[in-house]
Amino acid sequence: MINKIKNIFTKNKSNKINIIKTHLALEEMFQFVNNCVEMCFLQDVEGKDIDYSPLWKDIAILNCFAEYYTDYKSSDDIEENYLTYKVLNPWKSKIDLAQFATMMVAIDEKVEYRKAKLLQTQTPLAGLLDEITSIIKGLGDNFNLDAISDLTKMLGNIEGIDNEKMIKEIVSEGAQNKDNVK
Repeated sequence: MINKIKNIFTKNKSNKINIIKTHLALEEMFQFVNNCVEMCFLQDVEGKDIDYSPLWKDIAILNCFAEYYTDYKSSDDIEENYLTYKVLNPWKSKIDLAQFATMMVAIDEKVEYRKAKLLQTQTPLAGLLDEITSIIKGLGDNFNLDAISDLTKMLGNIEGIDNEKMIKEIVSEGAQNKDNVK
């Protein structure tokens, strides 16, 4: 993974960004890692991970490198920031490379942990929705939307079940097969 990250950074002499720090304090290391990982995940309003975007990992590393090691002051324009600091090459700079490599490993491990946790929470719900959809498809002429109200109330009491999402999926399937639904 380290070699992959090394290949991401290229050197551009036209940007005048100066390295102002060669070594991060322990707290700064934690912040660097946490900020990089946090940028990779989309959270719901309750702060729970709901999606992962691998593209943001490399962007986050560049962003944090610029923020923690250089004199670059970011603007509100994400694209401008990215175009400016994407040319940095931490592997060829005079920073503590052993410390930087340790943080890259920590980022990878923390991302993998959160991805596994995210998949673990999504798999049972997706399986349940698939099973309910399959059952409803099999009911055909015997299906009645009012008959499932008790089922949705009971399932809604189970943590992690989204009643609205489940009902939308059921209604969507019912609409596709409306000739068979009474």
